[in-house]
Amino acid sequence: MSVSKYREIPYNYTSADDKKVIEVLFSGQEWETLEKLRSERKTGRSARLLMRIIGELFVYFRNPYLKHHLSDSYRHKRNFFSQTRNDLEIIRKYSNGNKDVLAIVDVVESKIDKLRTEIRRTAADNETIRKALSRVC
Repeated sequence: MSVSKYREIPYNYTSADDKKVIEVLFSGQEWETLEKLRSERKTGRSARLLMRIIGELFVYFRNPYLKHHLSDSYRHKRNFFSQTRNDLEIIRKYSNGNKDVLAIVDVVESKIDKLRTEIRRTAADNETIRKALSRVC
């Protein structure tokens, strides 16, 4: 099996391989960095945490219904953002200062911040719509 055909990202129920998922969420540069890191792995624990986070991000950015559910559910939202923050801190802790690992964590964290911003914006938009419609209905 070719290295680029690995399917380590969970929750990817599409025909896209890991490379395509990374390119959709981030860019080709991150894929190259992940490939380099894959060859340097020792235990793979941090990689599994990172791939789980990437898989969840892919699901939320790809599926508007699940993103809406995340937006509507305080408990689900709190758990998701808390767990991803904790997992990224674990990855940072065990990175041994590896610049590539830290760069990937920063990119993933940026994407999580983008998701958080979109969810907040959606909630604000929903409230604006509700207020406007409540005057009419």
